[in-house]
Amino acid sequence: MSDPATDLSVTTGRLATAFESWRREPLRGHLVAILVLCLVAAIRYWPYVFFPGPFNDEMFYFGAFSRVIEGLSPYTKSGFLYPPLTAHLGAWAVEHLGEGVVIALMRLINLLGLAFTVWCSFAWTPWLWRNRLAAGSLVVVLSPAIHFSLFLGNLSLTIAGLIVGGLLLWPRRPVLAGTLLGSSVAIKPLAPLAILTLLVHRPLDGRRRQLVAAGVGLLLTGILLFGFPELDRMMRLAYWNRLERTVSLHRFVYLLGWQQGVLVVSAAVAVAAIVVARWRPLGRTHLLALAVTAALAATPLVWSHTLVASFPIQALALTTAILRYRQDVGDGPAARALTVRRRHQLLFVGLGVIAIQFAEGPSGTYDQNLLIQWLGTIPPAVAPAALTAYLFKFVEPF
Repeated sequence: MSDPATDLSVTTGRLATAFESWRREPLRGHLVAILVLCLVAAIRYWPYVFFPGPFNDEMFYFGAFSRVIEGLSPYTKSGFLYPPLTAHLGAWAVEHLGEGVVIALMRLINLLGLAFTVWCSFAWTPWLWRNRLAAGSLVVVLSPAIHFSLFLGNLSLTIAGLIVGGLLLWPRRPVLAGTLLGSSVAIKPLAPLAILTLLVHRPLDGRRRQLVAAGVGLLLTGILLFGFPELDRMMRLAYWNRLERTVSLHRFVYLLGWQQGVLVVSAAVAVAAIVVARWRPLGRTHLLALAVTAALAATPLVWSHTLVASFPIQALALTTAILRYRQDVGDGPAARALTVRRRHQLLFVGLGVIAIQFAEGPSGTYDQNLLIQWLGTIPPAVAPAALTAYLFKFVEPF
């Protein structure tokens, strides 16, 4: 029977080789893949992409834009729960470019964010470029989370691309990585804990480029998020009243009626993320998984479109489980038992991916009885952390 330590090294080696191959792909190859995935998404979801007016969540955005144009606070528009800078930039754009152009630009950056996130998710898959592109296209076409994201017109897809890009680029482009992470908070404050995790973690190579990336990210966060007096009003609106449909850990706090628990849960997640980040040196792969998981767990308002940021974790965990299952374990009862365990692990990972893909948006348990709400919230709320724990156990840092 094969040695467990050897199995770990073999799996990690294949993942690392695949990532290096993906990273060394000519820039033209990456651009073509992203453009193709954008085109696939535009064709698949054309009623949402080419709808001439504001669509679902876009109505909240443009309602806030119009309030700012009128000289009012954007938070006089019910349903707008995003940072003040989004409203002010959107108002400026509507005044100078017109509503139709702004709608087109918002949908374009959303498609780019989606395509970039999906393409990066297959960075560790040991396939040829065309096979990765085919798999990415299949995900774009079939993913319930993507369908719900584009149906709403929410800018979470843009956020996902910025965060994933920042967490992949920081070892080689720390200033650009910090800029991506920090600028994302202008649209939705999902990245702060990811930036904190990046700041405190112990890099595998012992270098300190994460300090530059995190420093730029924190500086931009401070300017873009806390530089507006209306932030306090946004926080009050989002603090409690919108937790009935979140699929983060904060949903449990809401169901228990424990209002102070929102801050307690966020603080506990931050402490846990710091402890894990300092526990051992982390490679780029483990850091990305930990940072995204921490950001999702600490953020009170998380819906299925927010969970698109976890696509790289899902794809990496599924790839790892498949590689381990296909490894030769030899003959005999012990080998057969190991094969069964790996089959169970593959099932575990698959169920975690399904739980995230079919999160609250498509399932809609918020108006069901209390037991159904608990059962509908637990899987997507804990799945990113469970998949990250699986990666920490079965993939060596690289």
